[in-house]
Amino acid sequence: HVYSADDYGLVDASVHLKLSNQEETVLGLPLGGNQAADADEPIRESEIRAGVSLEELGATDGEFLALHVEVSDNREPEANRTRSDLLFIEIRTPIPPEERDGMPMEQKQINLRELIDEQKRILRETYRLDVLSPGDQATRFPELASNLSALGVEISRIFTEIRPDLEASRRMDLIDLFNEARETNQQAIAELEAGRPGQSFEPQSTSLSNLLKLENAFRQNTISKNPSEGSGGGQSEGQSSEENKEGEQGNKQDLGTLLEAKESLQSMISGQNRLN
Repeated sequence: HVYSADDYGLVDASVHLKLSNQEETVLGLPLGGNQAADADEPIRESEIRAGVSLEELGATDGEFLALHVEVSDNREPEANRTRSDLLFIEIRTPIPPEERDGMPMEQKQINLRELIDEQKRILRETYRLDVLSPGDQATRFPELASNLSALGVEISRIFTEIRPDLEASRRMDLIDLFNEARETNQQAIAELEAGRPGQSFEPQSTSLSNLLKLENAFRQNTISKNPSEGSGGGQSEGQSSEENKEGEQGNKQDLGTLLEAKESLQSMISGQNRLN
């Protein structure tokens, strides 16, 4: 749903779509409906409703669609152009919980939403640099690089804490996603420090996509800690109740560690927001 207006007249409008880190797609939007048939009457106001097929775009689980709208007026010799802020659509395909090596999934509560929201915020700030003067852009580069660095620290901290569980459950796919998120954020920092914000957008997009895929994996409880060799779901033959209690206590300690990590992350994000 796009609304635009100009005192003298609108000329064209377009929506710019970018699926994760793929090439941008630009689609023209019709202005004015029947009013456009009268060439002598400028279109001063337009309200457009349009849809986008995620299937036709080839969107898959864990990706995101970044989009913005651009509109220009009839000023001559050079038209004025304006654009909307950057919007995000997350693509999610529900995946039922799996079982690995005969053991049901543990209920791991790993919250990556704060990291995802921070990555989106930095992406939007990078996108907004285009409208600033070169001097104002230069003053923002160190700030955004610092924000990305702090985000990378938190990604690494959470990864370090849960890596033993990922290795025990043989989830090398999730380990690779964590590693790539950290590496691409480092690439984005290097581009900002070199004064190339446009080149910083791509690696940031890759990091965001990876965080979304990780969140979906954890949300669907696809981690199994210490897979057993057997296929039974209950207490194994000869296993004592004392051993069961020790296992339960270990699980509680793991959960407590994760909760402490979450509180620390929330504290970091709050402090960063105050600085911003």
